[in-house]
Amino acid sequence: MIELFLFVLLLFPIQDDWELKKNKNGIQVYTRESENTPIKSFKGVALFDAAPERILEVIQDLANYPQWMDRCEYGEVLGKLSPDDYYIHTKMSMPFPVKNRDVVQRIIIVRQGGDIVIDIQSTPEYIDEEEDYIRIPFSEGYWRLTPTNSGSTKVELISTSDPGGSIPDWVVNMMIVSTPYNMLENLQEYVKSEN
Repeated sequence: MIELFLFVLLLFPIQDDWELKKNKNGIQVYTRESENTPIKSFKGVALFDAAPERILEVIQDLANYPQWMDRCEYGEVLGKLSPDDYYIHTKMSMPFPVKNRDVVQRIIIVRQGGDIVIDIQSTPEYIDEEEDYIRIPFSEGYWRLTPTNSGSTKVELISTSDPGGSIPDWVVNMMIVSTPYNMLENLQEYVKSEN
């Protein structure tokens, strides 16, 4: 497990080049240039009034992704290697004229002290592509859930992806702030409503 954590640190080294793009309702969204794709990486940060394990439960409940995940219309677990290591499939509805997308990812959960890190790596060839969706070819990132002294949880989401298909990079980069903002805002509300 320590090797995985070190791998995550190597994949996402500590850098100070994040640029704050939005700070509203206690949610901050940052972007920076990505080394792996012309699409910018994003980082979303927010405080949640819930324990890390409760937030993890919601993130692991793929059937309810459409309730809070931006543009998500479907989510399922494809197969489990262990309770903390599994494959997921999600489908996203995109605005016309952009074709809908889907993504297949491997999720590995690491508990370190009080923190929970949910590592996300794309595995686009794990299942066959569907005709009505363009498979996202590259997506990596992680959630970090850190308990605070006040009883809340600092939630950090970092992601880099390439949506595939023929969407111009500049169009994707325009949406790179709204997606994590909406996701964190919706997740906060969903966690509150389910408590």
